Amino acid sequence: MKMAKASSKDLDAALDVAGVIENVCGSGYYPSTPDSDADDPTFFDPDDREHLRAFYDRVTSIVEPAPGSLFRVVGGLHTILHNNIVDPDQDVIELHPRFIAALEAVEKLAQIRASIMAYNTKEHDDPGPHDATHATEIELVDDLLVRLEHMESLAVSAGGDAERAIERARLAESHLESAMQPLDEQMARLNQRVIELNAENERLCAMLPFQTRVRPWMMECFGAEISADMSERCHRLFEESGEACQSKGMTRSEAHQLVDYTWDRPIGEPSQEVGGVMVTLAAFCLAAGIDMHAAGETELARISVPETVAKIRAKQAAKPKCSPLPEAAPATAAPYQWADTGPLEVGDLP
Repeated sequence: MKMAKASSKDLDAALDVAGVIENVCGSGYYPSTPDSDADDPTFFDPDDREHLRAFYDRVTSIVEPAPGSLFRVVGGLHTILHNNIVDPDQDVIELHPRFIAALEAVEKLAQIRASIMAYNTKEHDDPGPHDATHATEIELVDDLLVRLEHMESLAVSAGGDAERAIERARLAESHLESAMQPLDEQMARLNQRVIELNAENERLCAMLPFQTRVRPWMMECFGAEISADMSERCHRLFEESGEACQSKGMTRSEAHQLVDYTWDRPIGEPSQEVGGVMVTLAAFCLAAGIDMHAAGETELARISVPETVAKIRAKQAAKPKCSPLPEAAPATAAPYQWADTGPLEVGDLP
C-alpha cells in the first residue's frame, strides 16, 4: 500500500497539535499561542465556553495551514507499520528482519569484496603462468566485484532510508500516542458540556420576555427596515386581530361597523391602547378557553422553522406595493355594504 509522504510541515503540525492536546488534556494548561497576552489564563477550564473556543481556535490555527497533515502523519505511520518495514512481532519500533538481514549482508558482502579485491590485486600484480581457464576466472571475479558493489549500494540505501523513516515515525507516534490517550475521554466531556450549555442556553432564552424573543424572528424574516415600519405593523396587528375574532364567529358586517365606530372617535394614547389590547385579549382567551401564553409560544415556534421563514419571506416579497393587504385581494371580493345589526357596546374594555 502506498501513502502520501508527510512533509516537514506536516510533521511540525502534528507535533504542535499533539503538544496542544497534551498541554490541555494531560497537564491542564490553557492553550496559549506564540503571541498570547500576558494576562491569558494559566489553566484550562473545560466548563468555560471561552476556554473551549480558544482550544478550538488554537487547534484550527495549526491544522488549517497544512490541510491533511494529521492524516498523512498518522496514515504514513500506519503504512510503515503494515508494509513490512518494521518488525510486526515487537512491541517497540524496530526494523523488519529483512532489513536487519540486508544490513548484515552488507557486512558480509564487504568482507567478501575485500577478499576478492585482495585476490584480484595479487593476480594482476603477479599473474604468473595461467591458461585461458584462469583468465576466465579473473573476468568472473571482476564481474562479481561489480555486482557486489551494486548490491552493497542497494542494501545500504534501503537500510539507511528505512532507519531514517522509522526514527521520524517513532518520534511522531510517541507524541501522538501520549496525546491521544486522554483525548477520547476529554472529547466526551467536552461534548457533554456542549449539550449542557445548549440546554442551559435554551432555558435562559425561554426566560426572556416574549416580546424580546419575537425581535430576532422579525429581523430574520423582514430585516430592520420593515420590522420598524409602523404602518406595516398596524396592518398586520389589525389583520391578526380580525382573524382571531372571525374564528369565533364575528361577521364582516360587525367588523365594518366597529371600524366606522372606532375611527369616528378621538385618537387614543398608544401605551394605553396596547394595554387595552392585552386585557381584552386575555378576556377573549378566557372566554374561548385558550391559554394565551401557550398559544403565543406555539405560534412563535411554528413560524421560526426555516421552511416557514422562507415562505413568509416569499409572501412579503410578493406583497402588493402601497397596500395594507398582505397579498392581492381576490377579483371576486364583494363590495362592502353596511347593514344595521344593532347598537354597539360602550367602552373600550370588556
